[in-house]
Amino acid sequence: MNINLTSKQQGISIIQSRLTGKKVLLILDDVNTREQLQAIAGRPDWFGPGSKIIITTRDKQLLRSHEVNKTYEMKQLDENDAHQLLTWQAFKKEKACPTYVKVLKRAVTYASGLPLALEVIGSHLKGKSIQEWESAIKQYRRIPKKEILDILKVSFDALEEEEKNVFLDIACCFNGWGLTEVEHILRGRYDDCMKHHIGVLVEKSLIKFSGWWWGVNMHDLIQDMGRRIDQQESSKEPGKRRRLWLTKDIIQVLEDDSGTSEIEIICLDCSLSEKEATIEWNGNALEKMKNLKILIIRSGKFSKGPNYFPESLRVLEWHRYPSNCLPSNFHPKELAICKLPQSCITSFGFHGSGKKLRNLKVLNFKECESLTEIPDVSDLPNLEELSFDGCVNLITVHHSIGFLNKLQLLNATRCRKLTTFPPLNLASLERLGLSFCSSLENFPEILGEMKNLSMLELFDLGLKELPVSFQNLVGLETLSLRDCGILLLPSNIVMMPKLSSLKATSCKGLQWVKSEEGEEKMGSIVCSNVYHFSVDGCNLYDDFFSTGFMQFDHVKTLNLRDNNFTFLPECIRELQFLTRLDVSGCYHLQEIRGVPPNLKDFKARECISLSSSSSSMLSNQELHEAGQTKFWFPGATIPEWFNHQSRGPSSSFWFRNKFPDNVLCLLLASVDGVNEYNMPMPSVFVNGELHEIPSWGTRVRKVKLDYTYLFDLNSTLYDLYYQYEVDLEKEWNHVEITYAGLLETSLVKAIGIHVFRQDDIRYDDPYGKRKFEHDLNSFESQPLIKRPRLFCRLSRWVGPERIINVLGNAADGALITNAERRYRHISMDSCCPQCLFLEETCLHVLRDCPKVAAFWISVLPKKLAPKFFNGDVTVWLETNLSFSEAAFFWPTFFGIAVELVWESRNDLVFSQHSTSRYLDRSIVFKRYKDYMRAHASHTLMTRNLFKWRRPLLQYFYWLLRLNVSGAYNPSSGTAACGGIFSDNCGRFVLGFSVKLGECWSNDEGEIWGIYHGMKIARKYDIWGLYRHILRQRSIRISPKIARQHDFGKIFVESGSEKAIGFVLDGCPTSPSPSTSTSPSTCTSLEHSFPL
Repeated sequence: MNINLTSKQQGISIIQSRLTGKKVLLILDDVNTREQLQAIAGRPDWFGPGSKIIITTRDKQLLRSHEVNKTYEMKQLDENDAHQLLTWQAFKKEKACPTYVKVLKRAVTYASGLPLALEVIGSHLKGKSIQEWESAIKQYRRIPKKEILDILKVSFDALEEEEKNVFLDIACCFNGWGLTEVEHILRGRYDDCMKHHIGVLVEKSLIKFSGWWWGVNMHDLIQDMGRRIDQQESSKEPGKRRRLWLTKDIIQVLEDDSGTSEIEIICLDCSLSEKEATIEWNGNALEKMKNLKILIIRSGKFSKGPNYFPESLRVLEWHRYPSNCLPSNFHPKELAICKLPQSCITSFGFHGSGKKLRNLKVLNFKECESLTEIPDVSDLPNLEELSFDGCVNLITVHHSIGFLNKLQLLNATRCRKLTTFPPLNLASLERLGLSFCSSLENFPEILGEMKNLSMLELFDLGLKELPVSFQNLVGLETLSLRDCGILLLPSNIVMMPKLSSLKATSCKGLQWVKSEEGEEKMGSIVCSNVYHFSVDGCNLYDDFFSTGFMQFDHVKTLNLRDNNFTFLPECIRELQFLTRLDVSGCYHLQEIRGVPPNLKDFKARECISLSSSSSSMLSNQELHEAGQTKFWFPGATIPEWFNHQSRGPSSSFWFRNKFPDNVLCLLLASVDGVNEYNMPMPSVFVNGELHEIPSWGTRVRKVKLDYTYLFDLNSTLYDLYYQYEVDLEKEWNHVEITYAGLLETSLVKAIGIHVFRQDDIRYDDPYGKRKFEHDLNSFESQPLIKRPRLFCRLSRWVGPERIINVLGNAADGALITNAERRYRHISMDSCCPQCLFLEETCLHVLRDCPKVAAFWISVLPKKLAPKFFNGDVTVWLETNLSFSEAAFFWPTFFGIAVELVWESRNDLVFSQHSTSRYLDRSIVFKRYKDYMRAHASHTLMTRNLFKWRRPLLQYFYWLLRLNVSGAYNPSSGTAACGGIFSDNCGRFVLGFSVKLGECWSNDEGEIWGIYHGMKIARKYDIWGLYRHILRQRSIRISPKIARQHDFGKIFVESGSEKAIGFVLDGCPTSPSPSTSTSPSTCTSLEHSFPL
């Protein structure tokens, strides 16, 4: 339908008359003005209920002015989506030819997720060869495609003139700089209008802020567009452009003296390769630049200093300024910012100015080592920032610095030779830096009230006292002292009205002087308004508590670490608001006479002298009934009022209806006194699902001590109350608290659990036998799994079954690498323990780690070498398990080598050696020969060494298989065991693990594994099934035990030469054990489960 419109009003009338009351979908694309919106979609009542109006625009303010309620900001495409869009535009299909993969990736990188650029590039290069693609992309990087820039330029053209200049300044010079810095620089050129201009650029989506520093960023192609616009002013003569930012252009203009009055901004930041080159110039190049307003030189070497600066200059920033003074003919009447850090300057007087420099607001001489004095600055009445940080030879500061009424920042840190500082009367001061002035003996007198200075840090100073006038810092909220030696502090400091945090760290001679009497008295500064007080490592004694300690009646956090107290007084009970108390490192602390009533967080780590009665007081039930407590203190017993106690790193309970409000946990840990430990929070599993917990831990230093860590579980779970109500589908829900994988097992002695208000809580399995029968029935009804080709090859692989397990775990991505540990929230470190700098993935640990790769290169067949390091884990395993080599059977050799690589990695991790003892090609060749020799034998025992054979068909669908293992720690003489039940397809059914305590060898651990597996089988009435498994020889223990105790032909797989020798020759693998524990253990097994 063709409609001829004579006016905008006629079009509005037609839309209203034809669409009123109708449900429509209206899309308005690329709207630029409000008039367009008013003409096409003036009001919601023009359309019927349920209508959807979609508007796309580059101007956020346009949508707000039209009262659009719901907006969505389009994000740039991620790499995958960008690749798909480009592929479709260029090839009209979802996947491109593999030969184009690399060039497509470069094109996607160039477009930086901008759909417009991807569409233009794809359409332009459709049907072109790879060479043409590569040539075009190089061309785009040098000269962006005009079609893209013209479309982007629409937003630029809509700006006002001064807004365009701000945009071009950022595009050419300040993209990626921090917002505060950009505002300071541009304020020198545009005054305070700059804030409005930047806001407009944000509204037009031309710039955005990112990062914690609020960096000013624009898309690469938008930046290219801005720079092209600026270069069009004079494409061949850079001296005639307004802005110079390319290093080569700046060097050309300076060395050729080809600058003109057109230049307004120079921003030089050389690349690393250019920093070594010296810019040879005569020093007069700036003389022709009469309108130069911003000169920023952050790197580069100059043959000499400048002879002239233009009076139009508003921003001067020159790192390593090469002269010792500013040009004598420089009259900086417009200068707002002057920064000359790391320069040779010895004096910064503005010679012959004759007038006050009212525009100068920032003066920075950071790390000017030749600067020895700060001269009279009274001619700088509007100065807001003055910094001479790191001027190590500075001796004198003029007294006029203390009377700059508008000064907001004064930074004099690291001026080591500065001995005195003039009095201060700075009403506007917000930040004062005096730390690390190690020769400064006296804090400056404060002549008048200073309300804006809220935080003051005094670190590593030679101060001997704080003056009485210190109380004039009436706005001070936080005072931090550190390494200040003998420091006398006046008692009237307590009158400071806003002081809320007072910290003193390593001030070994901290003293408090009563102002009225002038008497010195050991002790602390007290203030009724202080809620955070810390005297960490200040060499304090018991008399600290008798010098006004109780004036801390509002304190909430009290840090008394690393002092010499022998007791905490009973009066500490009266601190009603105290919730956090730390006395860690107080080695002489013997007695705690009182505990504040609302204490939630208490730490007494390394308090080796603390009495057992004090530990009992800290574990009193009444302290913890309100919940949210977290106590660390010496102790080796679990209180009797705890409901449930478990030895080892894990404990659990069951609940129904609702997770209990207050679950108290207690960890008993024994620290060896040799290493420092980070005691983490436990992992918490609810119905097998890990719930989020804080990643922080508690550092315990080298003190041999038994610790009690008592904490409320609910305070560790961020998502506890939000997820449980949704996820709890069962009647009874299982909660496991475990330190397994987070803390060395040898450190954990026991875990206790106490639940206040015991309704719907139990500590035994409420499902018991019914649960296992249900799971077993469900497994019996499942069909067989069709294994992929790789698992078929594994099933036919010739070699010990434990190596098949390693290969299978690798194929499933189930090896417990550091990357996997981090994924499971077991550890925060995913770094490879061998190369120490790459992430330890499955493929990395088995193949790609540099140390492992060197090993593989030493054993690879020549035919396999070119493709060995290609492909993912599945491809890599399948390639090697199918490779045939005439000289030897590579698949078996490869499997043995993979196991050795994994074994050597574990040896490195768990033995704490600097290098692995096992990764040696001679070892893998030796094992390969042993295995092949054993395989050549036709004895029944040898065949059983390598394979678990499926039972007869009639048993196949209801068979359960048990695999067990034991682990032994020779250094502690302790062992553990575990096992898993799996069904006919290898799927997990049930598992168990047991910490055994003291044992005599790894063999005993394996025996106990069989014992516990048989107990579970009997408990769930699967004894008949289990007897069948025994006849099929699925469970294996060592030949030594089998021979001595008549366990039948049941073997444990082993890589040792002696074990294989027993299979071949029937010879013993080692002498019989002499201890008495093994025979009794074996006897109990024989009596309980006769074969």
